[in-house]
Amino acid sequence: MFDAIVAHDHYNETQASNIMHSLIQGVAYLHSNGIVHRDIKPENILISRANGDLNHLKIADFGFARRCGGGGGGGGGTAMLSRVVGTPGYMAPEIGLMNYGLGVDVWSLGVICYILLCGYAPFEHENNHELRTLIRQGVVQFPAEDWDSVSGLAKDFILKMLVVDPQDRQDIYQMYQHPWLTHGYDSTVEGSPKQLVSARSALRKYQARRRLKASVNVIRAVSRMSALRRHRVLVNNGEKGGAGGAGIAQMPKKTNDNSPLERLSLSTFVDEEGRLSFCDDTSRLSQMSMDDSL
Repeated sequence: MFDAIVAHDHYNETQASNIMHSLIQGVAYLHSNGIVHRDIKPENILISRANGDLNHLKIADFGFARRCGGGGGGGGGTAMLSRVVGTPGYMAPEIGLMNYGLGVDVWSLGVICYILLCGYAPFEHENNHELRTLIRQGVVQFPAEDWDSVSGLAKDFILKMLVVDPQDRQDIYQMYQHPWLTHGYDSTVEGSPKQLVSARSALRKYQARRRLKASVNVIRAVSRMSALRRHRVLVNNGEKGGAGGAGIAQMPKKTNDNSPLERLSLSTFVDEEGRLSFCDDTSRLSQMSMDDSL
């Protein structure tokens, strides 16, 4: 979805409202059937038309979806789930603290809406533990340089979803009736909706950082698999050696030291146009010990 937005020549608040209308409508259908998705994020929102039409979206990847009863009782729905699942930046604050319900999807949609309007997430930190702390504090800020061109209705729409207490959070049906969705751009603001130029530029960089982070995670996974494979070979060789052999090798202890790629800030790889650039940090990579290689 974000790729389609970046590819568009024009992008304004009305288009963002239409996108959220489609997503709210889709999630409302799920909740009406007692289903909670639990992993709503940009990667799981697909464009259903080849021409990149942002008005035709599909919600995908129901691997974490579960039946969760009805949608009554405020934004929390029927709190009957307890497993910690989802993607850290989009997980509701109650996950991991208490039983939760349908309201976790509403929180995720609030995060997505925030990103749609400014190009970055409301809660960001490279450390997942610190990220969860920020999310549970729930302090949503609207920096003037990025939000002055966004209407008050849009900000109110976001704030009603990003409520820390799931019982105070509005449910999906209440959000579906919010004026920002039913009326689109705030009619009290003079002139036509302003182009969200800075949001498009920030989205381009946000996408580049997400891709780089995904690549680093793949490298980490491959590295761990290789270590396990080597360990298995050593174990097998030790068993074949018998009592007089070298014995079973110990699995190397995991350290807190990150790999070279992980230690580099993701932002250093993104240029002003949002393109990935690995050349700028060649000197920093060369200074790192070869023993740290993946």
